[in-house]
Amino acid sequence: MAGIYVHIPFCASRCNYCAFYSNANMSHDTQKAYADSVIEELTARRNEIYDTVSTIYFGGGTPSQLTAELLGKLLDTITHNYNIAPEPEITIECNPEDLSGQYLAALHSIGFNRLSMGVQTFDNSLLTLLHRRHDSLRAQQAVHDAQHAGFNNITIDLMYGLPEQTEELLRKDINTAISLPIKHLSAYCLTYEPYTALDTLRRQGSVIETDDDTLNNYYDILVDTLAKAGFEQYETSNFAIHGYHSRHNSAYWTGGQYLGVGAAAHSYDGQRTRRWNISDIKRYIQRDRWYDGEVLTDNELYDEMVMLSLRQICGINLKQMSERFGTHMTQQCLTKAQQYISAGKLLHEAECLRVSHEGMKILDMITATLMA
Repeated sequence: MAGIYVHIPFCASRCNYCAFYSNANMSHDTQKAYADSVIEELTARRNEIYDTVSTIYFGGGTPSQLTAELLGKLLDTITHNYNIAPEPEITIECNPEDLSGQYLAALHSIGFNRLSMGVQTFDNSLLTLLHRRHDSLRAQQAVHDAQHAGFNNITIDLMYGLPEQTEELLRKDINTAISLPIKHLSAYCLTYEPYTALDTLRRQGSVIETDDDTLNNYYDILVDTLAKAGFEQYETSNFAIHGYHSRHNSAYWTGGQYLGVGAAAHSYDGQRTRRWNISDIKRYIQRDRWYDGEVLTDNELYDEMVMLSLRQICGINLKQMSERFGTHMTQQCLTKAQQYISAGKLLHEAECLRVSHEGMKILDMITATLMA
């Protein structure tokens, strides 16, 4: 099975923590020209996907900045040019302030069946700090409106470790989230990305970065509260009601094939070739060389398997590692892992090497140690 990712790099305004490629306040004419270029790319690259497409994901940026008409044309291009599996997962990322009842109904009618909503927090003061345009009530209402429009598979994003966020505010965010009709939740620790406005404020001393002990406590609260509410943790930042894991993202983490179209999108052929599109809307619209690429070495493929597998609760499949890279690489991995196994940070169970709950708090360190 394969996936298709469509990057929509438009935002109404720029969030001060975001480092993804996007542009604010682009005209409708520019959006239409961009969509036309994506349609051309989808058509031109259809032979790169040799498998049935089981997931389609519109991300950004903010795909909900496009009209339902343009989004429908993009989806139609995919369904007409690719072999789509029965009951595909078709996701669109949205911001709460874009989601009128009419717009949600249109999204559902053109084929989207999974809605990913960027909430981040339900605290109005923190939303203002992050330069988000919605408020708490708007976010909650948008989830209910999406359910009313026919969306049964709704996921929201939350963030923790925000400046001025207290344990009480985090608990309130989590409890508000699980009171809503959602099936999935992604919770990300705030990262101060270089060159973002929020990182500038941090370096100026205007905001204070949350310390590691507090972050670890917040992570414990998050995992424990969501587990009690029936949300299974299946990846370091992702939680779902049983049967509602993100199929698209899971394919990324297991080395599946995916085609990325649009400015700054990435592709992987499921073997060893990675491609990335030009990160410039104007040049993309002008059909300037769409992508560059690279062929990964065995060591790079091994490192990717280690990095992506350790993020998942199921961990590294050691049998698959031996089949792909040889038993000597598996033994090398286990030798490097021994210090963390002894400390209870890694768990070696039959053909699986996975990170424990406490190990997730030092995941980057463990990953770096186990790489080739």
